[in-house]
Amino acid sequence: MISVQEVSEKKERSSTLWTPQVAVFPLSFSLPEGRFGRWNTLQRKQDFAHIIPGNTNTYIYKTEKEYYNGYAEAWFGITMKKSGWDCFRHYEIIAAGSMPYFLDHSSVPKNVLHNFPMSIIRQSMELPGVPTQNEVIAQMNNGSTESLKINRNIFNETEYYRLLDELTVYAVENLTWERTAQYLLDQIHNLYPCMEDPRILMITTQDCDYQSCVLFGGFYSLLGAEKMSSYFGPKRDLFQQFQKKNMYGNGFSYSNVFDNEWNVEEMDKLTKRRLNDGFFNMIVFTNSANSWCSLDQYFSNQLSEQRLLFEYRETYNPLVVTVDGSDIDGCHEFSFGSDKSFTYHAQFVREYHSKNISDLTEWTGCQAEDRR
Repeated sequence: MISVQEVSEKKERSSTLWTPQVAVFPLSFSLPEGRFGRWNTLQRKQDFAHIIPGNTNTYIYKTEKEYYNGYAEAWFGITMKKSGWDCFRHYEIIAAGSMPYFLDHSSVPKNVLHNFPMSIIRQSMELPGVPTQNEVIAQMNNGSTESLKINRNIFNETEYYRLLDELTVYAVENLTWERTAQYLLDQIHNLYPCMEDPRILMITTQDCDYQSCVLFGGFYSLLGAEKMSSYFGPKRDLFQQFQKKNMYGNGFSYSNVFDNEWNVEEMDKLTKRRLNDGFFNMIVFTNSANSWCSLDQYFSNQLSEQRLLFEYRETYNPLVVTVDGSDIDGCHEFSFGSDKSFTYHAQFVREYHSKNISDLTEWTGCQAEDRR
């Protein structure tokens, strides 16, 4: 059961403050642009959506459309910290056209959910007539949201819809995959203004871990195959052409985003040619599913290809970026093994805490950009 103490407004924030190192940045989830606003015209039928986070008895929806409709028909959708503070559900509620009711929002650590519109959500939760967090938790512990009611006698519906409109506009402008990828590239450009034409090689799994899929989808939307490659192939769940199986969360909100085809054989050949030609000026490493936090894990059976990557680093000096999308209890370092010549120059972190921070080196590759 959830306790009142778990959402106490007096709960202390994380004592860890964001490092002054400019090469470490926060990063958050987002959704494909096409997910926003698809079903937000449905009539409101209930005050709080049926789904209770963590209560699998309430996970009743079999299709993505039914899932989104469940939120679209409610004034509020309950959300909260799970394995990390950042969670797809926050964004899905917004995309459905509902308002997140974010439990314990005051305890979100600094620079986690760095661009999430918490102020708008807090204002909506504090509108007269909206149940308190303690009242919401009590009904969650009873296993149902049916008794959670807004007091219509004092509820300001006009103000609710004003906040909802503000939230929707903000989300479309800031909480899409493309915008997340652009944010990463903007931070890199601020550090190194010479990086004006990013050509990216992603080292990531084919499985669709949320953060790595957000960036893959964002880079692909921004740059296309003309300016990006993925060493181990595409995130197959994102492309309509590939058969899907065993997708996390049934693939809701991230599967079948792209209808154009990724020719695996041709793209693999192109990636190898690009490595031979020195095409890439940025390499982005991601972890996945709280694992895949070392180069050795990626190349355990492909040592010659790992050596190729090291040789590329030594020859062409690309900018190296690591993306830590792990949950709070996941791995938070990316290891390049014993070869100290392979270091990284910027780190993007989803769930910030002190051991995220590693020794970073300054990139000296601006001069190399003159070669192209």
